[in-house]
Amino acid sequence: MKISSFSLRCIFEYFFPAICPNCRKEIIDSGDCLCKKCSAEVVMMTSSALCSCCGARLDTVLDLCSKCISEEKHSWDSAICILEMNNIIHDMILNFKYKNKIELYPFFAKTVSERIIHDNLKFDFITSIPLHPLKFFMRGYNQSSLVAKRVAKLLQIPYKRLLLRRRYTKTQTSLSAEKRRKNLKNVFLPKNRAIIEGKDILLIDDIFTTGSTLRSAAKELADSGANKVTILVLARR
Repeated sequence: MKISSFSLRCIFEYFFPAICPNCRKEIIDSGDCLCKKCSAEVVMMTSSALCSCCGARLDTVLDLCSKCISEEKHSWDSAICILEMNNIIHDMILNFKYKNKIELYPFFAKTVSERIIHDNLKFDFITSIPLHPLKFFMRGYNQSSLVAKRVAKLLQIPYKRLLLRRRYTKTQTSLSAEKRRKNLKNVFLPKNRAIIEGKDILLIDDIFTTGSTLRSAAKELADSGANKVTILVLARR
């Protein structure tokens, strides 16, 4: 007797139900990444409500926030923020980044991909903020590259490791904005300038705090001849 693929899937889901990677409860609809309760707490950001330059919430009638209007030009061309930083997103990102909850990255990648498709954005390459080899060894994974590689696969855009980290930097969570900038000055270098030149690049990171990391990385891409650099973060502090 031949069993249909649908029947096999139903049997599999009965014995191995999908589990929410955030709260570990069963997901009723297997097509979702999170359970209904967690999904209800996630707030997506929309392009029309955000500064086109830094991704912050707009506080003016223009498409730029007051900070971007008053400050000098950023090292990137445009910015995208995917999720509102509420309690659940804060905990999910920190658990993903520091507590080995790598099962969360498909959810983040899915939300990023959906936003890029919705906004009809086109890129030659997708890349991510690199970790120093020592930090990668200590953590075991690069959370930003996990998301970026998955997004690249979903959108069928090449993922390229375009930047290297030339020196080890300590965690920046306790540093002021000025100290962060000094700490990250000239910390990145291009892996291959010829690949970068003339390309439209999407640079992905997890959280935008002061923007020092992204500013330094985007500058290297721009200085290497990138035609356009768009930064994308999961959320902003």
